[in-house]
Amino acid sequence: MKFGLSVETILKANGWTENRSVDPTPWIQTINENGFEVTPDVEAFLKCFGGLQFTPPINPEGKYRPEELSFSPTDPVCEFERVSYWEKKLNEVLCPVGAVFRRATLCIGESGAYYLISDVGVYLAGETLLDSMNCLIAASTKPTEVLPAPESE
Repeated sequence: MKFGLSVETILKANGWTENRSVDPTPWIQTINENGFEVTPDVEAFLKCFGGLQFTPPINPEGKYRPEELSFSPTDPVCEFERVSYWEKKLNEVLCPVGAVFRRATLCIGESGAYYLISDVGVYLAGETLLDSMNCLIAASTKPTEVLPAPESE
């Protein structure tokens, strides 16, 4: 995978290397215990990025101000019940892999797309890993609303 220079620089400054490979077993166990399926994309993501936690620097040319990222499905921000609710509404199998903005669960869909699930709805960070990293780290695009939260009853 080839990231843009700014994304790669930020990732490397926060412990990532091109050859990084960590044991995803503890995260996979948590995911399975919470009723989610680990796809090859999810396993590859966790091996490469699992456990990284950082706040990207502000990009003066960015579309928004990025906030803390945690690439761990054991992060307390991950809301498995909310993800289960939204995967039914999206009609796509989702798997939690981390947290974004200290309020959204980062998920990988069976399509390979990266979603943010929170109390305000579902947002698409990117159709691919590259797109999502450009969005979440470089803030070159804003997450796009896919489904708004239901109005309170």
